[in-house]
This record gives sequence, structure tokens and C-alpha cells, in this order.
Amino acid sequence: MIFLSLAKVLLQKNRPERAQLGLKTIHQSLPPEISDRIKEIYNQTSTDNHHKAVKDIVTILKEELEWMEESLPKLDYTIPFLKRMLKES
Repeated sequence: MIFLSLAKVLLQKNRPERAQLGLKTIHQSLPPEISDRIKEIYNQTSTDNHHKAVKDIVTILKEELEWMEESLPKLDYTIPFLKRMLKES
């Protein structure tokens, strides 16, 4: 699920020692401005508001893209694929 992956990425950046805990720890481990955004997205994951949740996830990924480029292993496909997904969304 993309939501779990997003939580792990944000935790890896902010609290790497807690990243594997995922959704269980976002409210205690992330700064309030980030955990509030995640909570808002989670509350929008219904069929009626799914499009808003997707837009918010894309916004966060775009904001974190530079950090991900610097932090992820230099594989031929990961960042180019992510950039393509963000561009097409």
C-alpha cells in the first residue's frame, strides 16, 4: 500500500531508527506538521475523497524528492520511475 510506503519514507528521513514500525509510530515519531498531513490523507482514503488523498501524497513526494534522490541507492530505475509517476499524476 502506498500509504504505508509513504509513512516509512517520511520516518526514514525524520526518525530512521523507527522507520520499520511504519504507521504504528507516525504520530509519536514525526513532527506534528507532518503527522497531521498524514492523518488528513488517511482520513481521505475513501472512494469519495480518494482523488484528494492521491494529490496530497503526490505533493508530499514532490517535496521529499530531493532528499530521496540523495538518500536512496543509485539504481537505474527507482528515481526515474518515481519522477515519471509524479509527472504523470
